[in-house]
Amino acid sequence: MRITGLAARLEKNIKEFDVFYQQIIDEHLDPKRSKPAQEDILDVLLQMHKDRSFKVQLTFDHIKAILM
Repeated sequence: MRITGLAARLEKNIKEFDVFYQQIIDEHLDPKRSKPAQEDILDVLLQMHKDRSFKVQLTFDHIKAILM
């Protein structure tokens, strides 16, 4: 396999993961979502994203990278 083919497959996989993680984030942000009995790591990260008191603003891309 040529390197260019490998790069194209890698790019495709990265896009699929990005869509997957964005769907999970969107589900957690849905106001109709019932509150879980216990928060998971994504709930904590989204709260940090919402809280602007940190020096570094946590973005959705940061959250996706942490989840990987």
